[in-house]
Amino acid sequence: MSNLHKHNILFEASEIETRNIMLEPYKFPYFQHLVSSITFHLEAIDFWSLNHTASECNSVAEAIAQSVIIGHRYQSYVAAKGPAWLSHITAGEAVFDFHQSLWPPL
Repeated sequence: MSNLHKHNILFEASEIETRNIMLEPYKFPYFQHLVSSITFHLEAIDFWSLNHTASECNSVAEAIAQSVIIGHRYQSYVAAKGPAWLSHITAGEAVFDFHQSLWPPL
């Protein structure tokens, strides 16, 4: 993220286990090396947070991850406004988030 000049970063994960592993790594010795590496890199970020979110609210991230994994796209094309196919997903998710914010009614 430092090469993108981003200093305030929000990470989201739809699996609650991700949060648990990061908060209590001693309970997950298999992931200890990975957590240490992640923690080391996070220290270079001024402000960051890791939030749990429902998978249906994270469809954009899921689409990006699938594109990166399947297409072996390891360069960050999202920083350059993203690919054209992503725009309809982001628009749909924005509408979903808007409707979610309307509940509960006042």
